[in-house]
Amino acid sequence: VDYMQRVETLELFVDASDATVDYPRQVEKYFPRLQNLWMGASPVNSARRMGISLFLASLLPSGARIDTERWEIWDYVAPLDRYVMEWDRIAEDVTLLLEARTGSERALSVYRAL
Repeated sequence: VDYMQRVETLELFVDASDATVDYPRQVEKYFPRLQNLWMGASPVNSARRMGISLFLASLLPSGARIDTERWEIWDYVAPLDRYVMEWDRIAEDVTLLLEARTGSERALSVYRAL
């Protein structure tokens, strides 16, 4: 667990295509320094986009992002176009959610200071 505190870039392949999975609303922050999460060619179900976005936004620290700029790099299989588009959308969702969370945290700290 100690080494996870220092991870800044994480590359994963996960199957996020199962429409029956419920993603947890709160998760432990194991990667406090994570800046880039790359999902590669991971399959994703567009019907579960919001759940996946909310889960990843709760997992990632403020300032982190889902890296979708490296689609040309893969070790084993090229991502299908539909997955690329869905991960791009999820990355946008997560960015907005993280920005909103950061703004809420700032507003709360100002309110507490009053």
